Amino acid sequence: MNKKYSFYLFVILLTSCVVGYAQNCWPKDIAISSGGKVTIYQPQPETFEGNKLTDRCAVSVRKTAKEEPVFGAIFFTATMSTDKTSRMVELESVAITNAKF
Repeated sequence: MNKKYSFYLFVILLTSCVVGYAQNCWPKDIAISSGGKVTIYQPQPETFEGNKLTDRCAVSVRKTAKEEPVFGAIFFTATMSTDKTSRMVELESVAITNAKF
């Protein structure tokens, strides 16, 4: 996969994870400077053990508004902390482990 896409996807996924889990409106669209957009679809949990979460999510990338999207998937792990009183979870770290397009 192109390193430029990897960087964009990392930033987008990180932003999406921090803000996205608290929201119920999926998919998330993020505009990019070339006029295209990245669409992130709702993450799907694969495993949850202790405070480690392993997820995957589908994505599509359009370099420009006129181009056909390229579809793929991003796999990531996250470390979480839970505030039981407020029933809120905070992602402390997110790492992309794989991306397939």
